[in-house]
Amino acid sequence: MVKYLFLALCINIFIQSQQAHAGAFAFQTGATSIGSGGPNSMGIPPRATDVGVTYIHKSMYEVNLNLMGLTIAKRHYSKWGGILGLGAGLIISGNGAGPGLTSLFGYEFFRTKGGYALSMEYAQSTAISFTGHIISPYIVRLGFTKWF
Repeated sequence: MVKYLFLALCINIFIQSQQAHAGAFAFQTGATSIGSGGPNSMGIPPRATDVGVTYIHKSMYEVNLNLMGLTIAKRHYSKWGGILGLGAGLIISGNGAGPGLTSLFGYEFFRTKGGYALSMEYAQSTAISFTGHIISPYIVRLGFTKWF
């Protein structure tokens, strides 16, 4: 866990933020693994458990709500489209819920002049549940973002 955070912070040094818009609202869908017997394969059309929403503030802080929990993170965008995020929040797993850390790695494929974007992200969280167990859910998600 510590080595992944250290790696993410090192990568953060080389990634420059871009703030072309004031904020954004993202709708994402993807397969989530919450420790309940393997990954939840994404349904087509997506089920309610496959859907997540993210609000990205102009300062690049995000609030994310999905099956994995409620997290707040700081996002960084590179000039080539890479996304890196680090944060914390309430993490939910099949083995319980509790406070923990989250990291996000992704890629923004395009962003139109109208502020629409398509991105793919991998988010990994690690937490200690209220019952004392270590939980580590992850999610792979594809989403559309509207920057305003």
